[in-house]
Amino acid sequence: MKISIIIPVYNSEKYLEQCIESIRNQTHTDLEIILVDDGSTDNSPALCDTFGRQDCRVKVIHKENGGTADSRNAGMRAAEGDYITFMDNDDFWDAKEALEKLVAFIAQKKPEVVMMGRKVYWENKGITELENYPVDPEKAARNPIKEIMATNNFAAAVWSKVIRTDFIRSNQLYFESGMRNEDSDWTVRMLLCVKHLEWYGNPYYVYRKGSAYAQTSKIPKEKELKDLERIIVTYAKSRTEGERRQAVNSYLAYLFSVWMGQVDFTDRSKLEMKKYLYLLDY
Repeated sequence: MKISIIIPVYNSEKYLEQCIESIRNQTHTDLEIILVDDGSTDNSPALCDTFGRQDCRVKVIHKENGGTADSRNAGMRAAEGDYITFMDNDDFWDAKEALEKLVAFIAQKKPEVVMMGRKVYWENKGITELENYPVDPEKAARNPIKEIMATNNFAAAVWSKVIRTDFIRSNQLYFESGMRNEDSDWTVRMLLCVKHLEWYGNPYYVYRKGSAYAQTSKIPKEKELKDLERIIVTYAKSRTEGERRQAVNSYLAYLFSVWMGQVDFTDRSKLEMKKYLYLLDY
């Protein structure tokens, strides 16, 4: 089973080697690493090319700066693997057998989407912490989405997911360019069409916080909040019923609580959004 790992690269010369080597050193070797250089202005493009020359499994795409969504889309169009996953270019896998065990799980379950456990590395503290919460295996087997959400393990970040390539293409699950909350938008659209999702709790993926680069270190800006508002409004109105509707509403409730915590209470948008307070019941 071939895994395509797509990494948008932008001015990440400090972290790129650790990121890529954590994949190249995996015991599962049937993989491709797709580095999408998004118009970097540091030494990242040269580093990408060096890795491409050193390892035939590394594909390099150089493009004009268009943002993370555009880079991921370019990587997905070039992917040849059976499953696709993503990495941020400052993150890493912390065990050589990570992909081997993940592939064995996928081969057994044959899901459309796998959601994975993860750790967080605090760069300013130099420590790594587990970010998983306990999951009931029996409940997860019966209704994985419900159990993942109930235990606060559900994450918007696309690097927390492994997705079957034909599922992406048949459902046109590409990212909307220009959106600052593209992961949240993509995740809602995935929930609207996924029929078989599994939880894989082994936390081998490590994402970075506390650095100047890390996306998770940044305070939401106005554009991000407007995008979040649009996601909530659009998908709260979508015609979906049953367990799928409940799953979508549960996720929208999380996004809504994030949005409420960031927007000024006197903001006109907040008054208009009161009609969606019902989401917090999920």
